[in-house]
Amino acid sequence: GTILENIVDNEFGYDKRLIVKGAVEIVLATCSHFINQEGRKEALTPEKKELDRIIKKFAKDSLRCICIAYKDLRPNEGGQDHDEVAEDKVNRVVETSGLTCIAIIGIRDIIREEVPEAIRICNEAQVQVRMVTGDNIITAEAIAKDCGILPRDYAPNPELDYEITTGPEFARKVGGIENPGSGDAEVVANKKEFEKFRKHLKVLARS
Repeated sequence: GTILENIVDNEFGYDKRLIVKGAVEIVLATCSHFINQEGRKEALTPEKKELDRIIKKFAKDSLRCICIAYKDLRPNEGGQDHDEVAEDKVNRVVETSGLTCIAIIGIRDIIREEVPEAIRICNEAQVQVRMVTGDNIITAEAIAKDCGILPRDYAPNPELDYEITTGPEFARKVGGIENPGSGDAEVVANKKEFEKFRKHLKVLARS
């Protein structure tokens, strides 16, 4: 997030405002309000399900969803310079709650026309193509279908959830790395689960 200064319309009479943009499911989770079509600030709770429906529709259409939000700061909120680090050691305290959603934007990354053919050739040659992306899992699945990494009629199999997953879920299932930085060989903790991913994984999202 970025903190703007010399703001004249901060609702608390202070001169600083936080602006945040990022992955929609992360930023929207920090929002308590949104700006409606008339430009008025409203509580987000009643509209959350409708926003979730729109986000899923965007993602299924291969659109990368970005949320833009703001927060009018108060003096000394999250420290004198508003830079106090939150418990997750990644975000600042002021970024973790109480934001107001301004917009949700769907961005399409156009797939170069030669990519599906290149993937088809690889598949015919028994070369397995895997996709690793920062997109959420719904968007990643849609793009993988557009590219030919997944078939158009692909449907997740609850009993075989190793074809498409997220980075955090992958790390959880394989148990992380053993012996990191010890001088000994670094290996995955759960080799049995890792072997299932090695055989079946096609799409790794949020990585």
